[in-house]
Amino acid sequence: SSCEAGDLRGCNALGYCFERGAGTAVDETRAASLYRRACEGGLMPGCTSLGALHARGAGVRRSPQDAIRLFAQACEGGHLLACSNLGTLYETAAGATRDARRAIDLYHRACTGSEPRGCFNLGRMYERGDIGSAPSPGLALEQYGRACTLGYAPACEARTRREASR
Repeated sequence: SSCEAGDLRGCNALGYCFERGAGTAVDETRAASLYRRACEGGLMPGCTSLGALHARGAGVRRSPQDAIRLFAQACEGGHLLACSNLGTLYETAAGATRDARRAIDLYHRACTGSEPRGCFNLGRMYERGDIGSAPSPGLALEQYGRACTLGYAPACEARTRREASR
């Protein structure tokens, strides 16, 4: 395979196939091994995917600390989905001390770079009033719209729901 030949993208893609059962049986342990190989080779999406497995305990022991470390590494390396994922860990205190300000900063970084989940998560926080002193439906709608434009279906649903409640 291309992975055995040293193609890190090939390792990451094969990891995805094993994680999701795309064209093969699901094998999350094998997926983790392939993601680790990609990550250790410097491919940030591999670090993000391995972090997600650690966050869920799928194919590897559940380790929120490893998830945080891997998401932080990938976020610093420019993989914006990792920034959004790391923000979620800080927002929900899943393995990290709850830090809404840090979550917001990470979501903003992701959203500014056109990662739709970052925009969606910002929208949720605006809608609930986690940013500022009160809910901001207009700002929530703006973020949902941006995420929807970037192709994130749950944001389109949230935008429609938000528009209907105006």
